Amino acid sequence: MPSRRTPRTLLLARLALAALFAAGGAAELLADVETRGLYIFDDFPVYPWSGFWGTANGASITVDHCDTNAYDGVYSTRFETTGAEEWCGVHVQVGSEPGLDFTGAGSVVYALRGQTGGEQVELRFMDEAYTQAVTLASEWQCRTNQFQLTNDWSSVRDLLTIVVTGWQAGTFYVDEVRLLVERPGGAETPAFPPVVRGLGYNAYDPANHSNDFAVIRSGLGANCLRFWGQTDLTHATLDAAMEHELRVLLPFWMPLGTGTDYPGRYTDGTWCAAVRRSVSNYLAFHLPHPAVPGVCLGNEVVNTLANDTAKHAFAALLESICQDIHNRYPGLDVMYAAAWTNAVPFLQANAPSLDYYGCNVYGHPENFINDYTNAGYGKPLFFCEYGCYGWWETDWTNYSHEARAADYTNHWETVRNNSIGGCAFLWLDKQDPEGHFGWGIIESNRTVRPQYEAIADSYARAYRPYFRGVTRTNNDVLLALDDLQRDQTCTVYACAALPGDTNWTTNVSFVVAAESTNLLRSTGPGPTNVFFKTRVTRPE
Repeated sequence: MPSRRTPRTLLLARLALAALFAAGGAAELLADVETRGLYIFDDFPVYPWSGFWGTANGASITVDHCDTNAYDGVYSTRFETTGAEEWCGVHVQVGSEPGLDFTGAGSVVYALRGQTGGEQVELRFMDEAYTQAVTLASEWQCRTNQFQLTNDWSSVRDLLTIVVTGWQAGTFYVDEVRLLVERPGGAETPAFPPVVRGLGYNAYDPANHSNDFAVIRSGLGANCLRFWGQTDLTHATLDAAMEHELRVLLPFWMPLGTGTDYPGRYTDGTWCAAVRRSVSNYLAFHLPHPAVPGVCLGNEVVNTLANDTAKHAFAALLESICQDIHNRYPGLDVMYAAAWTNAVPFLQANAPSLDYYGCNVYGHPENFINDYTNAGYGKPLFFCEYGCYGWWETDWTNYSHEARAADYTNHWETVRNNSIGGCAFLWLDKQDPEGHFGWGIIESNRTVRPQYEAIADSYARAYRPYFRGVTRTNNDVLLALDDLQRDQTCTVYACAALPGDTNWTTNVSFVVAAESTNLLRSTGPGPTNVFFKTRVTRPE
């Protein structure tokens, strides 16, 4: 288990794993796996968890986070009930369908205590596959309980229910609830591709992930994915991305400064400590993984904070988190997802350890580049989101998909020429007709929109030499190509046909011409028709 806990907790984890393996006679596997704690109840319920609480027949229950009764952490969660009803308690779920992959889970760890001692609670775990009655003491009790995996746990949404039993009133505290999950260990952090041809990915059904990734890699030509909250990441999803040679920008969406509870919280040291631990716990479950070169923190938090004091405090928290990540995962890059340049002065003053300035920019990226350059921040840029013009920038009434596709192309050229790359918005398989995700590049049935074709063409030019001009002398054909290096191996596909013909063939071979590093000379018979075109592929 990654070393983020006290020796006591670490020992419990190791004992639980050792007992599980001993029961199955597989102790020899210990060298090949590590136990990762997936925190169901964290110090603060930040993405990706959600929960609800209630009662039968209207008994009252109040739930809050208490910073004076924590077990080995910052917050514990306090439940106060009036009892006298059939049940009264809290239920924790993954935030969205279809759930998370808990394959390999072998035990659950949790800490409970009562206000006075003697309270009766019942712990129901994973669709009641595991249930245990507990009599609480007035001091913390840390328990590790093993269970048998009797069903398919690759897509679990209902995680945990804690209920007060015996129709009694009372107050109890819960902390540090987590799964111990066996995962392969020893992965190294990969590097970002030289040019990130990225895509925002938000498909709901994990059964589609592998097929989607094959299309995204081979058809679209993307090499990196950024996930949103609707797609809860699993190790199977990360593994599938790796199989298709896709990198993943791991997301962590931090609480916004909206609502009555949030605007001043980033000036609260206890709050910030809880968020910091939440990030650590989340990353400890997913990392290291050979598909993940970086983490994207945010999203657009600075824009929602009430005043400059809160913005400076948030940026200082980012700095502490960034240092944590660099110390624990050497080589992993960290960026904050900002909107325009609003976060620059606060990050510049407080967060020198960020590796990239991540930005969400749609219309007029050239104006953003100008503003960013004038701000003098100096961090390399990554476009976490880019696309066509947003509905807040132009009238979408007559904004056709073809017009949007043209804008994707134009905006990508600015992105490519002024940053390490970006993620086009968005591969989404549930569309609101013209609402928030109306600019998705596929339809809900996965037929592609013109935006898909525009991105595919743009991404092909981003890493392949492409046709710029041609001269003919007898049977010699010289092609002038952009971005060609003499030492690169190229395969040229030539089409000796009329304009519009898409029957590509490889029966014409080319080599780099001696007189120039960006000319190719035909080594065989040239096309017999004056109308022809070429495209060239090369390894990245």
